[in-house]
Amino acid sequence: MDERNRELKALCVSLEKVADILKRMGAVLQSAAVHQTDYIFRLPSPLSGRDTRRIKFRIVNGEPFGVYLYDRFPEGTKVSFEFIRPSDLTLVQALQISGVPYVLVSKTRTRWMLGDILIHLDRVQDLGEVVEVETLSENGIPNEVIDAITPYVINKLEGSNEDYLPCR
Repeated sequence: MDERNRELKALCVSLEKVADILKRMGAVLQSAAVHQTDYIFRLPSPLSGRDTRRIKFRIVNGEPFGVYLYDRFPEGTKVSFEFIRPSDLTLVQALQISGVPYVLVSKTRTRWMLGDILIHLDRVQDLGEVVEVETLSENGIPNEVIDAITPYVINKLEGSNEDYLPCR
């Protein structure tokens, strides 16, 4: 695989086996079994009229964490987020009641670091086990990392988890 790849996201057969490989490679566990629920509300963009505007309300371990406001653009386009720290669940409840279409992404996430490489091992409800590898620098993901996890990859995912889950 090309060393210039900066991100890899895929369904995998065993997060435990990938975690074992990461440990053997010297990766450091940063957080384990964090439960994260995202309510991703889809709104029309004022520019295009298409449903590319997003309000993502994130809950971490049962507590409101953040509201992200952004537009979904074609792959490779930098996305800029506006971030609000909520004090409670009132906004997500109001949006649900209003009938705004949304996708619910519920997952348990474990995060690893290997040098400048961030690896998320996620159990995503209604999707499966997902491994996500990204480099935090301009360097690509080293071939050794890609080669080590490739035997456990079922198929690559493009875009966001929300693209694979039903709209409510």
